[in-house]
Amino acid sequence: MTGANVHGTITIGGITYDMSGRGYHDHNWGEWLFDDPQWNWAQVSVPEENVSLVLGDVIIPPARNIMMTFKYNGTTIIIFDEIDLRYTSYEFDPITSKLYPDEYHVTGNSDEYRINVTINVIKNVPLQRSFPGALPE
Repeated sequence: MTGANVHGTITIGGITYDMSGRGYHDHNWGEWLFDDPQWNWAQVSVPEENVSLVLGDVIIPPARNIMMTFKYNGTTIIIFDEIDLRYTSYEFDPITSKLYPDEYHVTGNSDEYRINVTINVIKNVPLQRSFPGALPE
């Protein structure tokens, strides 16, 4: 969902910061060709607080690639290893008749930092794609 109003908290060094700003989240769970990858992508930025977070999860069976980047006060933390992403709740979409994850929790570790993020989907906007018909013989 592009240009969404987002709200959450981030705890750094024992201090919890309240974050409200503009964010972006999308995932392609639903009606897709069987060989299409699945992904979750989320980002939030609060420029006046000098904070941004980007999270990407790309699933192309059997592989899965997850990355997380967090920037705070000029320090950029990029994590590709030691990331644990767990879908913790699903909702049923009556338009596509599919389940989609509506909450997931992510932890990531770098040499100096540990990041914990919980993402809740507030609104689902399904995209439907018609499948192509049979090719002529």
